[in-house]
Amino acid sequence: LVFTDIQSSTDIWEKCTAAMRRGMELHNRVMREGIYRTNGYEVKTIGDAFMVAFSNATDAVAFCLQAQEKLVDHKYHPDLTALVDCAQVKDGNGYLWNGLRVRMGVHVGEVDAEQNPITGRYDYFGSTVNKAARVESSSIGGAIAVTHEVVEELERNNMREYHVEAMGDIALKGVRTPTKMYLLFPQRLKARFGEIQYTWNTRHQAVHVLTPGKTRKHSNPFTGVLFEASKATVACLSIQYAVEAETAHTQSNRIVCALLEALERTQGTVSSVTGLGVMAMWNVGRSCPGHTPMAMRFANIVQAQRSEERRVG
Repeated sequence: LVFTDIQSSTDIWEKCTAAMRRGMELHNRVMREGIYRTNGYEVKTIGDAFMVAFSNATDAVAFCLQAQEKLVDHKYHPDLTALVDCAQVKDGNGYLWNGLRVRMGVHVGEVDAEQNPITGRYDYFGSTVNKAARVESSSIGGAIAVTHEVVEELERNNMREYHVEAMGDIALKGVRTPTKMYLLFPQRLKARFGEIQYTWNTRHQAVHVLTPGKTRKHSNPFTGVLFEASKATVACLSIQYAVEAETAHTQSNRIVCALLEALERTQGTVSSVTGLGVMAMWNVGRSCPGHTPMAMRFANIVQAQRSEERRVG
C-alpha cells in the first residue's frame, strides 16, 4: 500500500489559490498516470492525499520513484515556486526541488478488502493499512518512507534503481513496537537526503532540553509553534535567539517546540547550542539566494507567534 500527501498544502492553498489549483491538476495527472503505468489501484483520495494498492512492493516503489521525478520536472506557475514550500533549488543534475513536495509512505502486508455496493470500488482495512498511513505521515515532502518489509521484497526482486538511507527504528503512533524504516529517493534526487536529514532527526529522535538545574527528554517535540525570545539577530544566513533566563524555567519546552517547528517549515538546521542560545543556519555549504527568505520567514513565524501570545496574555 502507498499513501501520499502534499506537504504544507493547506498553507499553499491559502497563499496561492489559483496557482495551487493548477498545481493540483498537474499533481493528480502525474499520480494517476503513474498508477496506470505501474499496475496500481487507486483506492481513494482525500483532498490532495492518495491511497493506492499494488500487488507487490516493487510496483509500489516504482510508482513512488517515477512520481517524484515527474513532479520535479514539471513547470509550475511562478506564484507557486515563489513560496518557500515550493521553491526551486538546482544541483548538478538539474532541479533538486521544484514545485509541490509530496511525502510518500509504503508498507506491505495482509489486508482486508471490502467492496462498496454502490460504487463497486474496493476499500482496504486492517493493521497493514494503519501502519502504511503512519509511515506516510512520518515522512517528509520529497521523500519516500518505507518499512523493512518493503526493502526486503525489493532486494528479493533485485530492484536497485533507487538511493536508500537506513533511518533505524522509528516509533509510529498507534504501532506498539518501533518500526525499522528507510528513506528512498530516485538516484538523481538523492541529494535531497542532505536537505531533509535534520528535519527527520529532530522529528523522530529524542530531544534533550537544558533548563536551569534540570534536563528533560521529549520523544516528540513537534507540539506547536510557541516561542519566547528577548532578541533576534539576522546575520547573513543565520539567526541567533537569546532566551531570557527568567522564561527558561517555565517555557523551555515550548521554546524548543517552536524552534524545531519553525526550522522544519523553513528548511533550517541547528548549527550550535551554547547555554540558552541557539544558532540556526540556512543553506550551509552552498550558494542559493532563495535561502535568505527562508531565514526571514523563520523570524516572521516566531515574531507572529510571540505577538499573538502577548496579545492573548
